[in-house]
Amino acid sequence: MTKPDPAPDDLQVLGIRKIAAVLDRSPRAVKAIIKAGKLKAWRNGNRWETTVDNVRKYLHNFKKGSK
Repeated sequence: MTKPDPAPDDLQVLGIRKIAAVLDRSPRAVKAIIKAGKLKAWRNGNRWETTVDNVRKYLHNFKKGSK
């Protein structure tokens, strides 16, 4: 059995409030974005989390789709 790859040292994980601040949305709106499948995120206990890279991808797709 192989061990899973460790997370990179520069991996930045954001909680729902920080995501909301970055996106200038409410935490409730961010949860709706996550549940719609537009932003990749996961539950860590009772907390939603995602990476900075996932937020960047969401913003890139959001800007691309708004043209």
